Amino acid sequence: MTEQFFLPQSWYPICVSREIKKKQLKPIVFNGTDWLLFRGGDGKLGMVSRFCPHMGNDLANGKVKDNCIACPLHDWHFNAKGECKKMPPSNLKPSQVLTGRLFVEEKYGLVFIFWGEKPLFEIPQFTGIVNPAYSMPLVHQLQNPYLAVGLNGFDTWHFCNVHNRTVFSYTVFSQNIFHIGINLEIGLIVRRWYDYIIKFLGLLKSNIQLDYYGGNLIMVHNKMTGHCAFLALLPNEGNETTTLYFIVALPKESRTSFLRIIEKPRLSFLRFMSFSFLKPDFPIQKNMRPMKGILTTEDASAVDFWTYWDKLPRYPMNK
Repeated sequence: MTEQFFLPQSWYPICVSREIKKKQLKPIVFNGTDWLLFRGGDGKLGMVSRFCPHMGNDLANGKVKDNCIACPLHDWHFNAKGECKKMPPSNLKPSQVLTGRLFVEEKYGLVFIFWGEKPLFEIPQFTGIVNPAYSMPLVHQLQNPYLAVGLNGFDTWHFCNVHNRTVFSYTVFSQNIFHIGINLEIGLIVRRWYDYIIKFLGLLKSNIQLDYYGGNLIMVHNKMTGHCAFLALLPNEGNETTTLYFIVALPKESRTSFLRIIEKPRLSFLRFMSFSFLKPDFPIQKNMRPMKGILTTEDASAVDFWTYWDKLPRYPMNK
């Protein structure tokens, strides 16, 4: 076990769904704690403490039997809820034995766990899209804490300096303690190759809505084009680097066969363009240590973000 941080209670992406097949086990270290992800023969996922509560044997050496993890040492069986479903005859009944578990959910081709005793909000839907078609996840390693990515969206100054965008106006809003959002009206400054493509498409101005959930889930909705980008952030050990899972979505086409055929290429191109917009941030924010520094009146939206961040419920600090 390594150092543990008091992370916000939220849904954290831990892998791509296709990485774990039926009856497979996957050891996971999350926030300094050891877990075991498994998929039963029924296709359902579970996440339990890696070490058996009986004598501490490593359940990763076991097998999936009857949709449970079977400890190879004494054949105790644990289901996705952490309940013991089978054990040799003794003074204890299986119903008296529990092990640690985390809630698991699959969405958008990713596996999420909720860090907390029970889920307190749902994984967000794609903003403004009722029936989405979404891309395969792109996985990228960032050399900075995940907090830097969230703060970035509320740092209106950096849009001009880093992304060649003028911010004409913005409004910060909040739906609940787990959410903060910002609406941005921005204009294009043509400097990079993708700026010329955007200019060619006639998108000189854009209205962007950014929604931030749980401290690590970011939904970006372009109201002009109708597409969304979803950034799911996983803090790595030590909380100094981040795994970014990046997905884009469009309204699913149902009008003509041609539009359905080009749906995947459109998503691939959109993911490429959207990710290209983000990439200038990565080398600049390398080794960043986000802090409430010497803030000015121009940093009002960043102040709103820090207020939100400080109020997020943590686990296990405020159990």
